[in-house]
Amino acid sequence: MTVKYLLTALILILLTACVYAQQSQGITLEQAKKMALEQNFPLLIQREKIVENQEKVKEAKSKRYPILLATGNYAYNGVSNDVTLRKGSFGNYQASNILVPEKDITLLKSKHNLYSFGGLAVQPITDQGKINAGIKVAGADVDIAHTQALQSELQVNQSVEKLYYGSLIAQKREESIKINIELIKLRLYDVESALSAGKIDSSVKTGLVAELADQEEKLLEAANQREDNEGDLAVMMGLPYTATFILNTPSDALPVVQPVEFYLQSEKSNNLDILLAGQTLQKARYGVLAAKKDFFPSLNAIGGYSNQSLISVLPTNNYFLGLMLSWNFMDFGKRKSVLNERNSQQKQAELNLDYSKKRMDNEVFKAYRKVVQSRELLATSQKALDYRRADYKLKKDHSDAGLILPKDLLETRVALVKAEQDYFSVQLGYRLAITALEIVAGMLK
Repeated sequence: MTVKYLLTALILILLTACVYAQQSQGITLEQAKKMALEQNFPLLIQREKIVENQEKVKEAKSKRYPILLATGNYAYNGVSNDVTLRKGSFGNYQASNILVPEKDITLLKSKHNLYSFGGLAVQPITDQGKINAGIKVAGADVDIAHTQALQSELQVNQSVEKLYYGSLIAQKREESIKINIELIKLRLYDVESALSAGKIDSSVKTGLVAELADQEEKLLEAANQREDNEGDLAVMMGLPYTATFILNTPSDALPVVQPVEFYLQSEKSNNLDILLAGQTLQKARYGVLAAKKDFFPSLNAIGGYSNQSLISVLPTNNYFLGLMLSWNFMDFGKRKSVLNERNSQQKQAELNLDYSKKRMDNEVFKAYRKVVQSRELLATSQKALDYRRADYKLKKDHSDAGLILPKDLLETRVALVKAEQDYFSVQLGYRLAITALEIVAGMLK
């Protein structure tokens, strides 16, 4: 029993260690995106709409083929009375000794058990054009669902990036604030020593205490922001909101930016908004085609078989083949109104496509301008960071040589961490700007 308990305890310890290792494992941005694309529930729902519309295409195609109907009826007749033409009902010619009819004739034999069953097949002929238009409309819905799913994937990727980088920025902010708090506490120690010696006024201490409280409040805000971002990121990846993980810092290598003409050319042929607008226009055209087909007569081939015991004078078994023509020649303007409605939808789709093309051109210029601005800001931030690093190295050498106080080195460290935070924020903003540009240009699918 003791060995059994020890083994059980060991297994639990190993499982706990594995779970902790998984939770503490670093997650890269690409891994976060992959998890979100595989497990994000709204995205899974959007993809399921593709399957739904694919089934609608199959449903529309099934209308090409015959409709096969089978019917059956049974009834028990409680009162059985035959319909009989009695002997001599039409005349009694005594001179010739002739009765008309000469004997009773049963016209309709009544039965207790009455049944009928049969089958009917209807094959559309002239409606094939209308059915094909409906298939094309359903196919357009599939294309639209695919494009909408791609748009949702891009939105998920962009949201993951924002939350991922937002968490990293909050972490850097926390680090900066913590070092600043250390500096304030060190200043407070010096102030308290000076107060004891009566060299300064107590208002100096009060100001530092207020500054410390302000920094602690900012630290709490940064921590809350990071936790909110990480919680939302966990949900995007299909994990519980309370899941914990470590975000890996991306490499310093930054994407290369092409000339704006490159993105404009890509946008014209790959932008998803333009593609979706074009697919909507195509669907509207198919709708107009289907509405026009309603003005023509409907011709169907029909065939059937029946077996019955209801009417004795009719054949028990029967079959038939033929054609059935129907034409709604008077609908009081309904078909005309439907056609006008579909034409209006087509016109709206054409205008929307033109608007989407012009709007996306403007979005490319806007996104590219933001990339250029971020790049210029990044270069300025890099210069400030290089200066702070050089200043800190110089102060560190002086501190090691005992030429300056630890407080002076810590002040330089605060400025360096702030510069690192600013550079990191600008760098991530630059990455987000490039992602936004590539999405508008249709380069991320």
